[in-house]
Order: sequence, then C-alpha cells, then structure tokens
Amino acid sequence: AADGWKFNGAVMKNVRFVGECALSRADFCDAEVNEANLRDCDLSKAKFTTSYLNKTDFGGSNLKEANFEKARAVNAQFDKADLTFANMQKIDLFEGSMYKSVLSGAKLNGANLYSVNFMGCTVGETDFTDAYLEQTIFKDWRP
Repeated sequence: AADGWKFNGAVMKNVRFVGECALSRADFCDAEVNEANLRDCDLSKAKFTTSYLNKTDFGGSNLKEANFEKARAVNAQFDKADLTFANMQKIDLFEGSMYKSVLSGAKLNGANLYSVNFMGCTVGETDFTDAYLEQTIFKDWRP
C-alpha cells in the first residue's frame, strides 16, 4: 500500500498501478502522470492539484474527496469512478469522459468540460458554476 506517499513533482508518464493499489491520501501535486493507468485504485483524498493527467485512466477508482484543482487532464477517463465530494475546480478535462461516474457533491466550478461525456452520471449538489460546457454530453443522469 502507498497510503499517504508523496509523488509531488514526479515525472510518471505511462506508469501503471495495478492490482487495486491503495493510494489513499497520496500526493501527486505538480506531477506529470500522463497516459497512466490508475484504474480501480483507492485514491480517496489523493491530491492532484496542478498536475498533468492527460490521457490518464481513473476508471472505477475511488476518488472520494480527491483534489484535482487546476489539473490538466485532457482526454482523461473517469468512467465509473466515485468522485463524491471531489474538488475539480478549474480542471481542464477537454474531451474527457465521466461515463457513469458518481459526482455527488463534486465541485466542477470554472472547469473546462468541453465535449466531456457525462452519460449515466449520478449527481446531487454538484457545482458546475462558471464551467465551460460546450458540446458536453448530458444524458440519463440520476439524482
């Protein structure tokens, strides 16, 4: 388990965390984690502030209360991830995917959500204030 480990500022292109890694409270601030596989990991309360996450796959991960503020996550995949109370303020998720993710209480204010797939998401008190939503796909939402 890597709970609370610090990866801040690390260059980790194409890294693979496999076998349902426990990375709760890990610090990835200012790191380059492009094209990585973080599927099905426990990343609850992890910090990705101002990190680069382009084309990274977070599918099925526990991202409860994770912080992605000002991260650059172009084409990132959050399919079926639990982002309950996640801070995604000002994230750049251009053409990413949140398919069937849980966004209850998540903060997406000021985010670039151009062409993001939000089909089948669970929402509730999700904050989209000042988010850029052009070409965004909203369908089959659940409260």
